[in-house]
Amino acid sequence: MFRIFILVNFLLILVACKVEKSLFDEPYKALICRENDKSFKKYIFHTDTGYLYFYSKIKDKFIPFNLKKESGFFINDIPEVFSTIKKNKLVITEILYSNKFKDGYYKTKRIINLDRLSQKILYKNEKNSHVTYKSLCNWIDPKTDMKIE
Repeated sequence: MFRIFILVNFLLILVACKVEKSLFDEPYKALICRENDKSFKKYIFHTDTGYLYFYSKIKDKFIPFNLKKESGFFINDIPEVFSTIKKNKLVITEILYSNKFKDGYYKTKRIINLDRLSQKILYKNEKNSHVTYKSLCNWIDPKTDMKIE
């Protein structure tokens, strides 16, 4: 009888306890990386596709960062953004269209190694020379922006 009482209590405790999911079990992860102007840039992405998102605190929901590609709409001052995951690297391509650029657009490619938490930024400067900038990244909570150790 005592064993049954202990077993029932143990089962009730197991059921009553809320199972906390790790941030790394979620389909969305977030990184913050240093930019070449010493500022920081935040990236929230889906772990399967690499698509970028932003988090709406009001809706408590992750919303796709860029719907312009799907709708066929873009504005000159807002870059088109494409992203994917290849061999555990988040690859982000930004294209800003404007007449002030020599080719009519400015393209930046960011490659973030998700294992080493390092970022490589590739672009062409005003002299049409290839420029590479490397920096470090850190995992952050996609909802609160707090650093994850």
